[in-house]
Amino acid sequence: MEQRIQELEQEKLGKFLEIANVPTDTNEEAKNVVENLAATIKQPKDGIKITRRLHARKDLPAKILVELRDEVTQEKWLTEVKSLKPYVADVHPACKNIKDVVYVREAMTQLNKQLLWNAKQELKTKQNYKYVWFKKGYVKAKRDDNEKIYTIRSNEDIQALTTKKK
Repeated sequence: MEQRIQELEQEKLGKFLEIANVPTDTNEEAKNVVENLAATIKQPKDGIKITRRLHARKDLPAKILVELRDEVTQEKWLTEVKSLKPYVADVHPACKNIKDVVYVREAMTQLNKQLLWNAKQELKTKQNYKYVWFKKGYVKAKRDDNEKIYTIRSNEDIQALTTKKK
């Protein structure tokens, strides 16, 4: 039951993206940053519905949450960001000298963020899994290029993979 509630919460985020590593500026509007990102990755601005800065820890810039028109638009954005790898200087006018990469990913529930982190720590770092990622609401893992893709829904799934024979 709890897992189903988690899946429903994640499903609500199906059209959302999180943009990270963009410094916060007192005069900045998140909408302008997102529109600049859209231009950089050659995506139409009309796909953007809502943008807002989230709260952050003091040592990190706040992430920007973006609601897009639909999941197809979200997929296009993710594909373009992955291929073009935009920089902060490309999207934030006040940060022309910053050459850090802008990170864009599917928005995740807090539980999925924790699950992804746990999976990366355990599987990628300790168990030599080549890939651990998040896509379409689920954490996934793959030991090698020609191996099976595993879907991880809980910490128990991570533990099951750690005991699995190579």
